[in-house]
Amino acid sequence: FFYKNSQKCYIFIKKLKNTSKGDKMQNFIAKVLFRVVVVAGVGLSGLSTLKPADSGAGFFIGGELGYSAIFSKTTLDNESASTFPLGNLGAKFGYIAPLNDKFGLRVYLGYNWAYNTSNTSTPADPAQGTAATSTGTLLSYHQIAGNVDVLWKFTDMFGAYIGAGVGYGSYSSVSTTDNVTTTTNVASGMVIPVNVGVETYIGGNHTLGLNLKIPTIAYKGTDATNTTTTEVRNLIVTLGYSYKF
Repeated sequence: FFYKNSQKCYIFIKKLKNTSKGDKMQNFIAKVLFRVVVVAGVGLSGLSTLKPADSGAGFFIGGELGYSAIFSKTTLDNESASTFPLGNLGAKFGYIAPLNDKFGLRVYLGYNWAYNTSNTSTPADPAQGTAATSTGTLLSYHQIAGNVDVLWKFTDMFGAYIGAGVGYGSYSSVSTTDNVTTTTNVASGMVIPVNVGVETYIGGNHTLGLNLKIPTIAYKGTDATNTTTTEVRNLIVTLGYSYKF
């Protein structure tokens, strides 16, 4: 396009020069105009071949809502137990870096808080001389981890991912009986979750996902007498939303 128009401009300028050969100023202006047109045409032609700058890179922020399951095991009697469901709230912030049209990397910091509440009541026993009591218990789990996921966008609307994280987890119990609160740190330590999930993309900035965090190692804790060790793993299943800036 620009080549053809530059040729037309050259013919026009040449005619202009032929009609005013005695005028050196007009000849100089004609040469300058011709060179400007050629340079501009070449530059714009090069720009027209460039692709849009970015197809998905950017920072993102998101939230998650779902359930958790606590799997624990004590070393004193080798007894295993599980607690389900625990409500789970999560948040994450990070950066998405596309590798090509299908694959990309997602690097982010994620936080999850799981909780379960229960209440028990003991009636008064006049024969034993005991009063009625009420106990409320809050089981609480916290996990914060840095994560790297590999993204696979197999259509424009749907994708999947797999990745892993490294971070810290803690599991505690808070009991309140007759306005007296007792906090027990059951276990804490390093966590290495495996992240898997499926996603759907809405527009260029919104993502909905079904997420699963699978524990690979247990973190441990001992009781006050150092006689019982408890190993804890936490499985997290959530629905999530994220917005990319």
